[in-house]
Amino acid sequence: MILDEVIAATVRDLEHELVWFQRLLDLRLRRYFSPADAAAAVGELPDIGDLPPPEHGGSPSLWACFLRDHPLTFVVAAAQDAVTAVKMLAMIRVEAAEQHVAEALEKRF
Repeated sequence: MILDEVIAATVRDLEHELVWFQRLLDLRLRRYFSPADAAAAVGELPDIGDLPPPEHGGSPSLWACFLRDHPLTFVVAAAQDAVTAVKMLAMIRVEAAEQHVAEALEKRF
């Protein structure tokens, strides 16, 4: 079913966004909380700009369609993508669960 493919693609794309955000947040925290005597080690860490958000290309997901319609800059993407991705992932999983329950009820009755 096409709806299942779109939902699966959306979940996959949002999970890629969350992995990217986790890496970005980890890098930010390591840079911020590095001890003063470890300044050389901080210089060895990649730059925040070296972790661009994932590319979704021609993905049929709702998230990819949203990004194609509303292109975000990296700075905005770093903040907004993560928050929106978490909200959309939660919403999609709830919708998928509701659909599953509705289908199960239809089969039962």
